[in-house]
Amino acid sequence: MTAGRFRDRVVIERRGGADDGFGNPAPEWGAYMTVWANVRFTVGRERVAAGRLDGPRSATIRFRRGLLAEAITNEDRAVFERSAWSVVAVGFAGDKNQFVDLTVEEDLSYQE
Repeated sequence: MTAGRFRDRVVIERRGGADDGFGNPAPEWGAYMTVWANVRFTVGRERVAAGRLDGPRSATIRFRRGLLAEAITNEDRAVFERSAWSVVAVGFAGDKNQFVDLTVEEDLSYQE
């Protein structure tokens, strides 16, 4: 995958990224890492409930693998396009596993 495909700026956040002043992790989310990524939205995952479409959007975020990326888990989230996305799964792709693939679902409760 060429560098030109990594056009989306994505912030990976981790809960407790800050200190509450007493040495305890704060309950807020804090930036863990920022990457240039390729975001691909998945279609057709909505379900019909009470006569209307319901459910979060889903996507796959691909970016270059690095030391910080190795520690991403499904406890983290991604923020882009003014929305937060919960990490559902973490995988590696490419001939030499040089990319990280995050499967994410939109967090409908997120507010900026």
